[in-house]
Amino acid sequence: MSPKNIKINPYNSWDYIESLRSQIINSKGVGYISLEESWEQLDELYMGIYERNGKSASTPLDDFLYSTEGGFYPRPEILVFLAESFEYYFLMKGKVNLEDIFFGKQKKGVGNQAAQKARKEMIQLLDFAFIGRDFSISNNPKATDLELAEGIVNKHNLDIDPESLLRKYRRNKNEGK
Repeated sequence: MSPKNIKINPYNSWDYIESLRSQIINSKGVGYISLEESWEQLDELYMGIYERNGKSASTPLDDFLYSTEGGFYPRPEILVFLAESFEYYFLMKGKVNLEDIFFGKQKKGVGNQAAQKARKEMIQLLDFAFIGRDFSISNNPKATDLELAEGIVNKHNLDIDPESLLRKYRRNKNEGK
């Protein structure tokens, strides 16, 4: 695989995974045949629980995390995607970082993927607390928004003060309108 033939972030897409699945299933190459035969044995053990077709997560990288956290071996095309991503990273000899390979070029002012995910999860925690009035955070059904935010910060050891979390939450909700 030549670095000239690859664009940044072609791998972490479901279209690419579909093309890999097709190559693996229809391949005559020794490596792919072995991966496919192994998958067929695993699929029997999984009894259809872990479906090969379709999207079990938002991206192939998330699918890898989802499957391993669930105690499953990732599908062969996910493993090939990871191998090719790292191969490309090493072929580029420091000219590209893994963040770019997996998620595309970073947008200014938005932060990297890990920071974006952390912000989204904080908002979701608070959203859940507001919707369900999470009693593991406060036994008071009439707890104020600030009290719930304080409970979320304390319960999850977040590196943010409750007022800032509330501001982010409200800003996020206003942007969504």
